[in-house]
Amino acid sequence: MNLKKELFLISGIFGIANIVTLFFTFFYLFPAMRETSRELTLAELSLLLTNDEQSEQIENTYKKMEQDYQKAGNLFANSVTPLKTIGFLEKIAGEEDLVMKISPTTIEKYKYDLWKFLGFEITLSGHFTNTQRFIERIENSKNLFEINNLVVKKNPTNQKLDETITTILLKIYTNHDK
Repeated sequence: MNLKKELFLISGIFGIANIVTLFFTFFYLFPAMRETSRELTLAELSLLLTNDEQSEQIENTYKKMEQDYQKAGNLFANSVTPLKTIGFLEKIAGEEDLVMKISPTTIEKYKYDLWKFLGFEITLSGHFTNTQRFIERIENSKNLFEINNLVVKKNPTNQKLDETITTILLKIYTNHDK
């Protein structure tokens, strides 16, 4: 055979092989690739929708937690000017017909104390039942208080049996950022 015929024959064989390869690719691989691509696209779309729903849930949770955080922040006294809290204590003492003396004091901070606090020594003079109501009212108030020490004695200057002098060491928890 001559060289032209051999080249023509080899070119024809490669041409037919290319046509068969293209035929196989178009009719067998492309539909499979198209189906796989469609499945991946649907999976990505589903993932995006799930992420969007999760983002909305996170945003809603954040808004709720932000409101709760603001409410929790109102439980603490202002550490710089606790006058509002002292005024609150004086108001309760007055409503319960108690004579109150309040003075700042140092209360030991323990390692389990998580929050900052101010220490006050409160001395109440009056009827014991009124003192009990005073203590109940501060325990049930919206502020965070902790009674660190409580001493109740009979009032030596008054001969009535229910007149007492009560000394309370009170922790008033304060906010950190004010």
